[in-house]
Amino acid sequence: MTKKDEILEKALFREHLTLASFPKRILALIVDVIIVSIIASLMLSANQKESVNTALTSISSISADLKVQAEIQEKNGATDTKSDLSKTQMQLASQLGDALHVVLWYIVLLFVIDVIYNSLFLYLYGASLGLLLVKAKVVDSTYFDKPRLTQAITRSAISYILGKTFYISFIFAPFDKFKRTLHDRWSSCIVINS
Repeated sequence: MTKKDEILEKALFREHLTLASFPKRILALIVDVIIVSIIASLMLSANQKESVNTALTSISSISADLKVQAEIQEKNGATDTKSDLSKTQMQLASQLGDALHVVLWYIVLLFVIDVIYNSLFLYLYGASLGLLLVKAKVVDSTYFDKPRLTQAITRSAISYILGKTFYISFIFAPFDKFKRTLHDRWSSCIVINS
């Protein structure tokens, strides 16, 4: 244990603070993901929702079509067939690019909404709605006060990128004495019971 961790442990004991459990944090995360999804859904028009659904369906369909085309091309050695298949593959690749563009736009929208939502709630209240629901809050690990705006933004952005996208951030919590995720560590925060 590092000296900084020893100081943190003594301070938690002195202030009679307890760490929020991992299941509590997971429940809060699920609530927050639902809230952000609802906000994003309300922001999208019917046409935009249809575009996202069509794009997701297209990606699956195009992937399957490309596999079939590759198998046909492998079986047939004829030059004419290869030329036709190449044109078809180019069209499918173009459609795939369009579909990925729509999905990427939606992912960026979710990122922006999530970071704004979490940053504002952490900065103003020290907790997101999910954390408030499970009676937990995020505090600066030095002063045990609400996170500063820069800490809230850092924590929210890293949480989305590494946590909600790749689920890497959460791997660290079970092995950390203070149940800190990667985004907690980078923002110098801890999650405690309120």
